[in-house]
Amino acid sequence: MMKLKFFAVFVAVWLMLGMSACTNNSDDFALPSQEEMEASLIGLWYEEFDFAGKVEDTGEAFTSVVLAMQVNDDHTGCLYAGAFDKGHYDNPLVVVGGPDEAGFTWRIDSNGVLTLKATDGSGIVELAHTRADGSTGGDVRNLVTLYGWETKLVNGQTVICRGSNVLTSANAEQTAVVENIAKGEAFTLVTLNVDGMPKKILFFDVNTEGPAEEFSPVIARYLINKNFDIILTQENFNYHAELTAPFDSAGYRHDIWGGGIDVEQAFDRLSQGEELEGIFHIDGLTAFWSPKLQVAREDSVRWNAGFGLIDHGWDTMVRKGFRSYDVTLSGGNHVLVYNMHMDASDGKDEVKGEDGKDRRARMVQWRQLRDHILAHLDSRPVIVTGDLNSYYERDSICSQFIDVIEQTGRATVGDAWVTLERDGKFPAMVEGPVTNDPGSTTWALKGQTLDKIIYINPKGGPQLKPLSFCIDSATYVRADGKTSLGDHAPVSVKFRFLP
Repeated sequence: MMKLKFFAVFVAVWLMLGMSACTNNSDDFALPSQEEMEASLIGLWYEEFDFAGKVEDTGEAFTSVVLAMQVNDDHTGCLYAGAFDKGHYDNPLVVVGGPDEAGFTWRIDSNGVLTLKATDGSGIVELAHTRADGSTGGDVRNLVTLYGWETKLVNGQTVICRGSNVLTSANAEQTAVVENIAKGEAFTLVTLNVDGMPKKILFFDVNTEGPAEEFSPVIARYLINKNFDIILTQENFNYHAELTAPFDSAGYRHDIWGGGIDVEQAFDRLSQGEELEGIFHIDGLTAFWSPKLQVAREDSVRWNAGFGLIDHGWDTMVRKGFRSYDVTLSGGNHVLVYNMHMDASDGKDEVKGEDGKDRRARMVQWRQLRDHILAHLDSRPVIVTGDLNSYYERDSICSQFIDVIEQTGRATVGDAWVTLERDGKFPAMVEGPVTNDPGSTTWALKGQTLDKIIYINPKGGPQLKPLSFCIDSATYVRADGKTSLGDHAPVSVKFRFLP
């Protein structure tokens, strides 16, 4: 999300556009026909504003803001604004707007008045997001009412105007700028362990405090109400139907469910000579996505190593691993997304320093994941996410995963939390046990959770830029306002795709 400094600039542009009536050198002009006006409007419209000495929220200086309107012949369109360092239009510092954030439908009446309405017909376009407390994440609506724009033929040229400024038709150089902005679409992604273990297995209490039938639909409605584009879930075992039904009703799509923990089926397999390890043929991974995206699963891979059969998290009773998906965004851009669940450690084992075998199993998994990514790395940016059961302080993620990928010279690697919350500085490894913060119910460690969103940008290819990061333990709660819906909090990022 853009922060307040750039947001203020964006709003200032709109205020400047709405201060007074449209003015020109002459008020004597002929009103073209409605058909001529519509035909002349279709295309890209552009205006640039200078902002000397301004600083974008990432700390990068910018000198100009481009405000653009894209108008299509099917009576749809959208608004864009981009911050640029002057003369470097091929590399915007930040872009906001576009079909998803500032889309509209348009009509011109016989009097030459252009009416822009939000795609829901409200006449209000949502331009920015911020919470009431000033942090990013929520919604601010009703910023701009887009009525009263006019098209007029001025000195032989049809123009769009409102206030004292005129948006003139773009020349070839400016068109390239606007097209570049249009490609810089934004999307949101969330990872969440939905805590879908059954409450009991045989006579054993397993997850008595879990969401189960009652709260799994609440989890789904929470995710739907947040309007996430891509939702990656883990531990989606025995309450898949309850979790999925709200998504189906909302038009979301999902990939194949891996199945639940079925004890009777497991006994059948044991009777046929199967080993207890991996007796549940499930991985607990499911992806959900907005209907505006196209998603194809590429791989489903089981980990080469794990630890804990009837203890240490029971990791090897199920077939943990990762799934990868080719995601086509609404603008046609591709992102390769990995969803996974890594080997777990029990808190009591960490406190006692008895989690060494869990940590060694995770490092085998990190190296397996690294090698798979490098083997399939192409021009697509990559997102690695899921319940990684890893803290940077405890597992050698930097040396065994991030550094090795970057040392190939083929890509750069970032963690959205590290980029946006820690100024790009990864936590250092520490000696001795590492446990979650006292009182934390969602496995937090000094702002870090076991759930991560890592992004990989191939050299010379399209780039992902994280705009906002959120660990939502505050609103991911039951009706009492304090009990978490599950034992993990949703971790989400808004990304900008930069060509």
